[in-house]
Amino acid sequence: MATQYRKAYVPVTLDVDKEGAILPRLIWWDNGVIFQIDQILYKCRATSKKVGGGGIRYTVQ
Repeated sequence: MATQYRKAYVPVTLDVDKEGAILPRLIWWDNGVIFQIDQILYKCRATSKKVGGGGIRYTVQ
């Protein structure tokens, strides 16, 4: 049986600096867990072939 994937949108708290750069700070999961982002390790444009769509992917710590 093939694995099924679904896209989920979650709230994110972020800052925007004076040059317009977006800096995510918190991720709010649906179950109430809040994940604090201490550091952005990597940022790139990305697409999702499994569920469709595209945007900016952040690798965070």
